[in-house]
Amino acid sequence: MIIVRVEDNSINYEADTDIARSATFEIQDPSTAIEVTPPPSFGAKPGLVDIYVFLVSEEFPFERVKSIADAKRLGAKLLGSHGFGGGLVIQPTSPPPPKS
Repeated sequence: MIIVRVEDNSINYEADTDIARSATFEIQDPSTAIEVTPPPSFGAKPGLVDIYVFLVSEEFPFERVKSIADAKRLGAKLLGSHGFGGGLVIQPTSPPPPKS
């Protein structure tokens, strides 16, 4: 699943409900085209568009996702994200190694 939002430092990116999201899809070979229709509010906001890529199950209830926090709460795994301008926004991290 893909979630996009206009970068807005006045709100936590996970809590932002002004997002656009794709339906779930299967990645196939050759590449799959994915459509994400931005809401009209995106046109009124200046700034980069952040693109978040999530791994979800086939049964994932994407229609219940109103924020990135919702996606995570419902079990989506963030694979990574980038700003539309090409800059890295978030890079997923591995959990720290166990302490010996």
